Parts: sequence; C-alpha cells; structure tokens
Amino acid sequence: MALGLPRRARILEVILPQAVLRAVPPPLSNAISLFKESALVSAVGVADLMFIGQNISNNTAKPVEVLTIVALIYFVIAFPLIRLVTRVEQKMLKKVAA
Repeated sequence: MALGLPRRARILEVILPQAVLRAVPPPLSNAISLFKESALVSAVGVADLMFIGQNISNNTAKPVEVLTIVALIYFVIAFPLIRLVTRVEQKMLKKVAA
C-alpha cells in the first residue's frame, strides 16, 4: 500500500513471492520424514525393507551381511533426497535474506 501498487500487483509481486519462499521448505522436510517413517510414500519403505532383510538374514544365517546391504539401500535412497531438500531450503533462505 505504501508503494501505491494496486491490490493485484501487491499480491502477485510482493506477497506471493515471499509466501512461496517461506512455504516450500516445510513440505519438503515433511516428505523426507514420511519417506523415513512410512511405506505410504516410497516404493520401498523402511519397514518393508527391514522386514525383507530380516527374513533373508533368518534364512541365510548371515545377518551382518544382509542388514549391511539393507542399510546401504536405504542410504542410497534417502541421502540424495535429503541433500536435495537441504539445497532447496538454502536457496530459499538466500532469497528471503536478500
């Protein structure tokens, strides 16, 4: 209002960009949490992966090897997602700070 912008311009050029910058990081973090805690979001959920790994280790009598592979699979899936979300959040924070 102080700039003398019409209502539509205020919303599209001032309010909306600031709101998007502040609103995007929390849903991304929630998506990562859902991946970690639930099989609903990911094709291979942690609980399913651990269940299958436990079954295989019981059948083969090699729990260390099987659970190490399960941990590596989880890491390969989760780490890039976490890095991506961190990068997006940092870019958003830089835009807010600027």
